[in-house]
Amino acid sequence: AKVEKLDTYGDPDQYLECFNLALLTLHNLATNRRNHDLILAEPKILDTILEIITSEILAPSLRRITFSLLTCFAEHKDIAGRIFMDMAEYFRSCEKGDPALQKYIIVCANLFYTSMKPEEVIPDIGMMMFVGKLAELETTSSSSMSLVEVLHGMSRAPRDRRSQFICRETMVVTVRFIEDPDQWEVQLRAFEAAYFLTLGACDPVLWGSLTVVPRMAKAAGKAREFAGRDPVLQSRADGLFELTMRSAEVCLQYEMLVKQLAMPDMDRYLMDLFASETKTPPLMQCAVHLMTGLIKSAIGHGCYTRWRAMGLGDKIITWFKNHRAEICTGEDKNMEGAIGHVSIGNALDTLLHFLIFALDMDADLVSTLIADDVVSCIAFRILALAQKYKEQLGEGADKGRVPDLSGQNVSFRSIAQLLTVLACNEHGLAAMGKLNLAVPLAGLLELPSEDFRIPALIILCSLCAHKDTCEKLIHHPNFVKLLQDVEVKLKDPGEAPVLPEELEYLVCILDRSCCYSDLAKVVYKHLITLLFVLPPKAETMDTQVMALRALARCAFIAPTCLETLPANGIACMHYLMTATNCLRNASPDDPDSSASVTRRNMIAGMKEMFAKFPEEARLVEHFSRAILCESVSISGT
Repeated sequence: AKVEKLDTYGDPDQYLECFNLALLTLHNLATNRRNHDLILAEPKILDTILEIITSEILAPSLRRITFSLLTCFAEHKDIAGRIFMDMAEYFRSCEKGDPALQKYIIVCANLFYTSMKPEEVIPDIGMMMFVGKLAELETTSSSSMSLVEVLHGMSRAPRDRRSQFICRETMVVTVRFIEDPDQWEVQLRAFEAAYFLTLGACDPVLWGSLTVVPRMAKAAGKAREFAGRDPVLQSRADGLFELTMRSAEVCLQYEMLVKQLAMPDMDRYLMDLFASETKTPPLMQCAVHLMTGLIKSAIGHGCYTRWRAMGLGDKIITWFKNHRAEICTGEDKNMEGAIGHVSIGNALDTLLHFLIFALDMDADLVSTLIADDVVSCIAFRILALAQKYKEQLGEGADKGRVPDLSGQNVSFRSIAQLLTVLACNEHGLAAMGKLNLAVPLAGLLELPSEDFRIPALIILCSLCAHKDTCEKLIHHPNFVKLLQDVEVKLKDPGEAPVLPEELEYLVCILDRSCCYSDLAKVVYKHLITLLFVLPPKAETMDTQVMALRALARCAFIAPTCLETLPANGIACMHYLMTATNCLRNASPDDPDSSASVTRRNMIAGMKEMFAKFPEEARLVEHFSRAILCESVSISGT
């Protein structure tokens, strides 16, 4: 029955009194959530209650009870949306709604948007503004919390829908809550909403006009000042700064927003992070990611100049000193971050990646990075990654499982690039040479994967600028065996080919080792036939030059090493003669034989390459003459 027809049931006053009592009874029962299933098992109850909220017969007090009752039922996710929409629609249709109903609508909005999964959210600017106006009329803190929960819920919508939610009114509300330090939960939710909206639907013009990220940084800075030494408040400020840093990193892709990212509060926080012993790896990784993005941006020079003036070099050393024990003892525990698990090793990798770009901007930073704590941490990280490669790809690894090495490969390449820079410094090279990295890294070259071979070879070549590293490699049987296997592959076309880049780095190690007479004798004893094979087989001029230089040094130190050249290196002999213009185009006995054709092809190919690389060609000719002269001197005795 409908209330509008109560006159058909007799005395209207008695009927209305009975209805009021029934509604009050239902309300009292609904305040206990355990009764909800029993009440809602009858669908007509909810239908009737939703229908009567628009009835003009209801007294204001009875309508408030009805709204309160519906708010209790809104705790159920499956009906919260229907209840909220009907209540909101009624209130919006009233010329002058009962102010007492506003709090129920706000609470229902909160329950509705917080109950949905992100993929279920459909942003609605009109509804957001409606709830916002109601919240402005409410002076209680709960109304602000409810509104920001609606804002937060809509900001979590799928990325393709978030843009529907972006307007100036939405962001004005968001920024207002960001700058409200009186309610921590409200401020935190506003920061989260700002990050989600920046991540999924950033409008650079709107963000720039409202200076969203700079205001986030300023609000986080005030929270940090207020925190003092209180660990709980400090943790809250860290949370606000992390959301600000992630939002700023997203804004780096918009040129018009980059200039706004020069933020004093952020600079102070970033520098203090390096000096702190208590900040977590996820927070540190997030900070350094942002610093890397900033230093690569249009404002990079200004950012780095400020950081250097604030003592960045000393603060980096402090960070390594504080975390050396954690890094070098293998206590690489994962910690939960906003984007997954992050260990101190991951944070270190991110920092080393940043230092590569910092060194491009400030060469004097090398003096900072050769400090004992820094070098020790870098060395241990290299060895830790090498050990992981061996465990995942070595003899005891599960052959049926293909490990995901992408993250390790990126870290390994970054470290290789950084060590190449450090090895250019005399003191850095000496410090790295004392850490016994050569043999473990050389062991990686025996593993099947090629992803990390080049970075490992880059590191070895850099370290081989120091004699100690060359000595350890050339005297190590496994490395010698590796080079002998390379010789076999070069000689036998059926073997798996050696990548030109790998070959170039291996020959570089040989070349640097032959700079020392005692090591050149070891090369002559074990690897002289490899040096015979290399010049005609190497695909690049750089490799050919280094191979000839190594062979020439061996010839100067031990000329007798060339005695077997005609027998074991006839192709090399032809190469040397071609380089010095003393090889005929064909055999005089049979100019049309396959050997003569092969010789003509070799001569044509070498002339073409020499024409492309004239500087290297002169070196090739010089070393070839020296080797031939030594060979002639041997044959004459």
